[in-house]
Parts: sequence; structure tokens; C-alpha cells
Amino acid sequence: MVRCRGGVPGLLGPGGSDFISPALCEADLMRRVLRADALATWLAGFLPGLAEDGDPLLTVPRVLDRTVGKAVHLLGLALSRAWQPRLLAPYLDTNRQQRIATATARQVSDVAREIADGDLMATHWLVSFGVLAVQAG
Repeated sequence: MVRCRGGVPGLLGPGGSDFISPALCEADLMRRVLRADALATWLAGFLPGLAEDGDPLLTVPRVLDRTVGKAVHLLGLALSRAWQPRLLAPYLDTNRQQRIATATARQVSDVAREIADGDLMATHWLVSFGVLAVQAG
């Protein structure tokens, strides 16, 4: 991943049809390989704005047509923006942990109805992302 001065931009991807965030995926990978103290330091440099006010990684993606296959990927993005920050939260300060808890609950609740009652374009795969989001919370 290309790094910019002051960390990686949270908006480096995803595109309009992606269902994961490259920045959050990289941070989650590092969570799995670094010691806790090293991860906290690395995370502060890589995503210094994570869970700050207005963090784009915590906003719910807007889906205009929930029956269009590629557009529905943004619902998966919402769920991945729930499970990955929840796994990273323990390495952040209390205020950021609280912001993550609030924002990720919003991500999950926005997509939950699609898992149960949505179009086949969403329901056939969103349940797996929903399980990951719930387990991470």
C-alpha cells in the first residue's frame, strides 16, 4: 500500500463497488502479526485519524440501489467497516474506542435488514460479513 506523509489516507480505496477497505485490511493484518505495544505505535502512524471526529472509515456508505450487484458491495463495506475497527479498538484510547462502538453499531444496524429481507444480490453473501461484525463486537 502506498503511504503518504502522516499515515495512509483512509480513503485510499475502496472504489464504488468494493466491499473491504484496503487500509483497514492492512491494519487488521498487522494486528495479527505485531505485539500489542508495537501495533499501537504502528497504528498511530498508519491511521492517525482512525476514530477521530469525521473519520471517513467510520461513515456508512450510501447505496442508491440495493438491487444492483456492484452497488450492494457497499453494504459489505459497511460491515467490514464494523468488524475491522472493532478488532483494532483495544489498541486505541478510550474516546476512540467509544466512537468506534457507536459508529460500528450504526454500520451493522444499517445493513441488518438487508441480511434478512434484502435482495438476493445482498443476502447470499452478506450474512458472512454480518457474522464477522457481530463476533468482533
